[in-house]
Amino acid sequence: MPHTGSEKELSPAALVRPLLLAILAIFAMNLGFVFVGIGNIDRTVRILEEQQATILVQKLSSKPLAEIVDALRQSGFSDAHILSRDYALPGETTILITSPEGLRRGTVAFTAHMPGLDTVLNGMPVRFPIIIVCVLTVLFLLARLKKQTGRIEARRLRAQMLAHTDALSGLPNRRPFRQKLPQILARAQRNNVAAALYFIDLDSFKQVNDTYGHGVGDELIRQVASRLQTYVSKNDFIARLSGDEFAIIRANGGTPNEALAFGQSLVDAIATPFDLEGCTLRTGASVGISLSDMGHAPNAHDICRSADDALYAAKKDGRSCAKLFTTGFKSSFLVDRDAWIKDSDGEEQTKSA
Repeated sequence: MPHTGSEKELSPAALVRPLLLAILAIFAMNLGFVFVGIGNIDRTVRILEEQQATILVQKLSSKPLAEIVDALRQSGFSDAHILSRDYALPGETTILITSPEGLRRGTVAFTAHMPGLDTVLNGMPVRFPIIIVCVLTVLFLLARLKKQTGRIEARRLRAQMLAHTDALSGLPNRRPFRQKLPQILARAQRNNVAAALYFIDLDSFKQVNDTYGHGVGDELIRQVASRLQTYVSKNDFIARLSGDEFAIIRANGGTPNEALAFGQSLVDAIATPFDLEGCTLRTGASVGISLSDMGHAPNAHDICRSADDALYAAKKDGRSCAKLFTTGFKSSFLVDRDAWIKDSDGEEQTKSA
């Protein structure tokens, strides 16, 4: 299933990302206001209180130090005291006390109020719902994005499966066949064994469709595929190449006699009557076989051409039989293997029964 441009334009990530950024910006602004607001309020209050205390100390500069401290405490600076150290503690504000003559009399210290946190917390009933809405919206959009992404991934996997699977038989189609054949041939050469390729073509399949209808023909394809699968091991590979043609690749085809015997067993399996929608139908199959050459580098094109020539020989010899390729066969060119081996769009070749 090809991907379309509209699917890319309407991707959930493209739609949700701007919303997420906007919501996160609102959230960050509110959070930033909390921290910046606390610092600004505390700094402003500290400056104002320092100015107020300085004015009061200057008015009372000629009074005893104890009286100055008491005046500061009565004005709201409850922890005001005469600084007996040479340094102030963190957070303390200090004011130098001098006589009218400008002589130093001492230093008074107090801790300025820090109302920033309380002020911001008092405003939280207004901002808290905004922050909660932002957080919930972000969580909702993330959950929606995850769900939509999962759906797109599921569609992608399904499209990929359909691109490599024959919808009628459920078998792999020619795409995975083109990929698997060179791999199995290479593995067979490494193991010093001969791989075997079998082309199986149903006899008179067109006549079945014309006589019984395409519904019966489709069911025949499904049952043939199911029957052939029982002859394939986990190291082998089976595919449906076209309307009535199947292929089996055996990782170890054995000797020529063993390969021919296996091909004949496929012929016998197809010759067994099929029960199709309440009627018994007999059909046959022609099988062309080709063994890889262990002495030379494996070539997918050559082994396909050889198996096709053997299939042509089986049809020419009366059908419903298996033939192993020999160098004496004349090339049939019934099916242009070059076309479908190199074919990349997966369109099926047409072939006559």
